[in-house]
Amino acid sequence: MHETGLAQGIIEALRSVQAERTEPIRVVRLAIGELSGLSPEHLAEHFYEAAEGTEFGQVRLETEMRGITARCVDCGAGFEVTEDVEACPECRSQSISVQTDDGVKLVAVE
Repeated sequence: MHETGLAQGIIEALRSVQAERTEPIRVVRLAIGELSGLSPEHLAEHFYEAAEGTEFGQVRLETEMRGITARCVDCGAGFEVTEDVEACPECRSQSISVQTDDGVKLVAVE
């Protein structure tokens, strides 16, 4: 299952971060790209299962969904893409490039 592999990857990333810290990790923040097809709730379930019995068993996971972003090829403006966006909101050009990452990013640990 895709989420199980992601959860195990997060645990491994936390081990690398923890090796450089003296204080235990308490909170992990992840950003999930809207195009990833992942549910924050489902990923959290897999994370807590993977963390159980490890040094990260008490870590709180916080997730945020990141919307689809784009950049105008003509003027360089960056903006969030919504259903009604047909052109750059700054210059009205229709030459836009989608910039969104469709993955999961470790944003911060506390």
